[in-house]
Amino acid sequence: MSELLIEEGIVIASENGFADIEIMDSQNCEKCSAKIICKQNDSERRRIKAIDPYNVGVGDFVKISIEGFQLVKASFLLYGMPLIILIASLLTFLNYFLMDELIAFLLSMGMTAVYFFIVYSFREYISPEKLPKIISVKKTTINDIAATRPLSEN
Repeated sequence: MSELLIEEGIVIASENGFADIEIMDSQNCEKCSAKIICKQNDSERRRIKAIDPYNVGVGDFVKISIEGFQLVKASFLLYGMPLIILIASLLTFLNYFLMDELIAFLLSMGMTAVYFFIVYSFREYISPEKLPKIISVKKTTINDIAATRPLSEN
């Protein structure tokens, strides 16, 4: 069985079996490999899309999990492949086509951009089981909402 990474967060949107979850940075975020799947929302919070088998509502507190192997695959697709494409195309253009360095570099950057465009174009075809999954829910009550709001000054 592979490693499971578990995080807690608050649901900010939910529809069609998926939920957007806002995760507060913890002390472990700097050394965590899962931060590559979190979208930077602002300096303190991160947003992630997860499978929602519980039909959660906005404001619910949830725990999500993702397999460590999925993070390795995502890291390779986002960092490893572009680097390989960049270096291989640069060496090919310089050694086999005997191009000027600037032209070879620009063409290599173009090939890397094409790779990212292809990955972006096929993002809808990512199977849902590869996304993080909500594993537990704590429904929000009126008291929870009142406790998180600052008192207004009179």
